[in-house]
Amino acid sequence: MPTLVTSSQPSYQVQIDFDRRVPMRDGIMLSADVYRPRAEGRFPVVLLRTPYLKSGDGATATGHYFAERGYVLVWMDVRGRGDSDGVFVPYRNAQRSPGRMVRSGRWAAHIWRASNGWRHLSIRRISAQ
Repeated sequence: MPTLVTSSQPSYQVQIDFDRRVPMRDGIMLSADVYRPRAEGRFPVVLLRTPYLKSGDGATATGHYFAERGYVLVWMDVRGRGDSDGVFVPYRNAQRSPGRMVRSGRWAAHIWRASNGWRHLSIRRISAQ
C-alpha cells in the first residue's frame, strides 16, 4: 500500500504582531503583519509582499499554519497599498534588477527582517514574479 503524504504537525503557539511599520531608505513606511512562534530563538522567515492586502482571504490561516510549524511569516503590503505609505505604481516596483529591488523596498524589507531577533540568517522568497 502506498504511503500517504501528511502535513507536519503544529508544535508552537502563535504570536501575531499586526501593522508593524517597516522603514524604507526614502522614509516611506511599509506595513507588515508578523506571525511567529511564541518561543525564544531564531526561526526561518517567509516574506510575502502583496499588492492585494496583507489581511486578505486566508492570510490569518496561512500565518498560523507557518508559525505553528516553526516559521516566521511576514505579510507585507507593498508601497502605496493597504496600510503602507507611498504611491503604488503597478509593475514598476516588481522588476528583478538590483537597483529596482532597492527602490521598491524589497531589499529594505529583507534588511528589516534580518534585524529582528526572531530571524534566521538565510533569505528565502516565495514569488509569483
